[in-house]
Amino acid sequence: MQNAELNRTVHRLQKATKAAQKAFEGLSSTQLNWKPEPTRWSVGQCLDHLVNSNETYFPVFEAVADDAYRLPALGRIPVLPRMFGRMIIRSVTSEPKRKMKAPPVFRPAQGTVRSDIVGAFVRNNERLVALMRRLDGRPIDRIVIASPAAGLITYTVEGVVEMLANHEERHLLQARKVMGLIGFPAR
Repeated sequence: MQNAELNRTVHRLQKATKAAQKAFEGLSSTQLNWKPEPTRWSVGQCLDHLVNSNETYFPVFEAVADDAYRLPALGRIPVLPRMFGRMIIRSVTSEPKRKMKAPPVFRPAQGTVRSDIVGAFVRNNERLVALMRRLDGRPIDRIVIASPAAGLITYTVEGVVEMLANHEERHLLQARKVMGLIGFPAR
């Protein structure tokens, strides 16, 4: 790949995919859906949240790759996109300083998570990586997009791809922590 940052992000996503397969592939439906408390997420919900979040960016990345994306009006304000992008990236880390509530469009299933959620996550990540490869060669540090969760928030594609990798690492760590809690089912 020409873009070193994009290449690093693709590598991080591929690593996250393999780690998720290794950690979660053999879990039963009971284990995938076990919640330590009613208000906390299960392993399956963490994965479902990542699938939902990533999917909202697919049409945007496809449009950018096809040179068909239209710059939002707020994206024309030079300082705004980078400012929001940096704020979002700083807030989405693997070890968050504070909890954040996911916007409704990104939230996981509230009931039982589908039994093939690990496979769905793997396929979702494969598609995300393929789309990122299509972005290679484009000036992703200058292409500004609107957030699927809040159209008033804009950031560069470069900021988004880094944020998505950070986001995956964060929630995969969260899912692994759920597995380590007292009460997590043995099967």
